[in-house]
Amino acid sequence: MVNTEKNRTLNTQLEKLYERVQTEFLDEHEQAYGFRIPRLLRCGIIEEEAYDADQGILIVLKEANDWIDDGTAADGNDFLGFVRCLIEKGAEINVDRKPAERVRMVTWYNLARWIVALVNPEKSSNEIAQMYGEALAALGKAAITNVNKATGFARVDKRYYQIAKSEVAIKTLKEEIELLAPKTILFCGAAWVLGEDYRAKLREKGCAVLEMCHPGARIAKTTMLDDLRGQLAVCRAEHKGKVNRCTNI
Repeated sequence: MVNTEKNRTLNTQLEKLYERVQTEFLDEHEQAYGFRIPRLLRCGIIEEEAYDADQGILIVLKEANDWIDDGTAADGNDFLGFVRCLIEKGAEINVDRKPAERVRMVTWYNLARWIVALVNPEKSSNEIAQMYGEALAALGKAAITNVNKATGFARVDKRYYQIAKSEVAIKTLKEEIELLAPKTILFCGAAWVLGEDYRAKLREKGCAVLEMCHPGARIAKTTMLDDLRGQLAVCRAEHKGKVNRCTNI
């Protein structure tokens, strides 16, 4: 059941977490990338009016590619605001953008399709694979975060791994999971960050831990969807009768 007030409270708690770790995280980012940015990206519940915290889905990405927030932008220019704008505008978000600044829509279409598959199990992989702009609305049913909550570049390199392995990145991600207590975590090339022992504890607590590739990978859409559903089926079989408790791990 969607509880908008609860979702607002969760997002407020996440903002307080980011404020608390911000200086340490930005120090780590400056050491890795050689420049300092004003603040961390704001992640969390994408659409507070659509997210069901009791059946929560958390998307964990590596980083926000080339994202620079100068600290003065309005909500619509923050990371959550960007995703909300993407849901509303779809591919039109690229209108009037220079080629180098265009959003790579295939990444977001695939990510949205994966969420559709999670929340609409009755839809076939073939049907979902044909969804584009109409799939984006499903993103609003999830929470989203990045391992690197500052900014990165077009490809993952040693600078990203320096941050991903840092104490502040790992502890922040774990605190996000504890706050949201998701029923399903969809890792997109980032599961290794938390280590197998921690992921095993999540599974033991009844959380479906899904380890997918980057959503922009050049793999057939149906192949990725079938992989996702196969993993989910295994998780459900293992978790039958367990109650999800992702807190205090």
